Amino acid sequence: MWTCTYLRLCFKSSSTNIYIISGFKFHFKGHRSILNSTSRSLHSQLSLCKSICIENVTINQKRTFVSFPNTSGSTLLKYKTNYTANKRTFADNSVIESVLKTQAGWFKSLSESSSVEFAKDLIINIHERSGLPWWASIMLTTVLLRTIITLPFALYQNYILAKVENITLEMPELAKELKKETFYAIKKFNWTEKQAAAAYNRTIKRLWNELIVRDNCHPFKGSLLILVQIPMWVIFSTTIRNLVYMLPDRDLASEIICLELSVGGALWFPNLTIPDASLILPVTMGLVNLAIVEVQTLSRLKKPTKLQRYATNLFRGLSVAMIPIAAGVPSCLCLYWTTSSIYGLGQNLLLLSPKVKKLVGIPDTPSQLDKPYQHLLSEIKARAARMSFRGGTKPE
Repeated sequence: MWTCTYLRLCFKSSSTNIYIISGFKFHFKGHRSILNSTSRSLHSQLSLCKSICIENVTINQKRTFVSFPNTSGSTLLKYKTNYTANKRTFADNSVIESVLKTQAGWFKSLSESSSVEFAKDLIINIHERSGLPWWASIMLTTVLLRTIITLPFALYQNYILAKVENITLEMPELAKELKKETFYAIKKFNWTEKQAAAAYNRTIKRLWNELIVRDNCHPFKGSLLILVQIPMWVIFSTTIRNLVYMLPDRDLASEIICLELSVGGALWFPNLTIPDASLILPVTMGLVNLAIVEVQTLSRLKKPTKLQRYATNLFRGLSVAMIPIAAGVPSCLCLYWTTSSIYGLGQNLLLLSPKVKKLVGIPDTPSQLDKPYQHLLSEIKARAARMSFRGGTKPE
């Protein structure tokens, strides 16, 4: 039977710095250690110990024996030095138990689904093959998924919506001709007003469908992006959650990954298994999501409809509501959300460019902005001026 003990070995160098070697001790049926694996990120910090390996480590309640072979055959470290060896707890048991209680019903099925398992294997392979730390591996995987999967659907969505907008321009002329024919039919066939209205509505609907078939641009195709992006977001979020909480099976491999995540962060979030206490990532995610909503709102030339105003306010509220949610999840999950949002903002800004639209074959439309970024900047300045005027400062 395989067992694993996590070890942290500390010693003092010739200078005043304290170095740490972290690793795992593997046992098989009580025999001596046959393999020791250390964290790559911590190994890189130990330049003077690059050629050193642990030969044997034994731990009991009172004594710790640690030996490192050198070229002369003697030992560098001996019993009763400044070394310590201890076990590390991977996560708070209460947290693990609370998470396991949620593993029921459809959420358990999602956590154990083949899609989540595939995403888990994908991010682990990217991490191992690239040699990047976990924070960079998560960001790289996010960018790759958004580029390979969601970006093509975003381009296709813009292509469909542009075609729908253009065929909409043909409808007024068709409706005008149809009204003349309906008026003629009323006189010729003695139709009632109800019969004429029913015939008009049937014909106008048929003409609209014919235009859609002609240009192969059913409006439903414009919603494919959200039908792909939301499930992908849920699947990858569940995947990262599984990595942090060692789900669905808490085996040796999952414990190793969880440990690597605990030291795989950067800057102000070195531990990816706990929430970002500084709130920098959650607030950044919320602000970026708000920026996406405002970019879409300010880039419209037409006055928004009542439904569009409701939708805009709804997404603004969701962007703000996601901040406290992101503040309570592991920072690696919040990092994924923030990276995805930043990519989405860049994608929206990119698809405003007429040159980009022309490059990817998106048709020109009357609502297309010739200078979208100048228009966006002027709208931001105008909104800022209105806000300052409401606040009591007279705009210049």
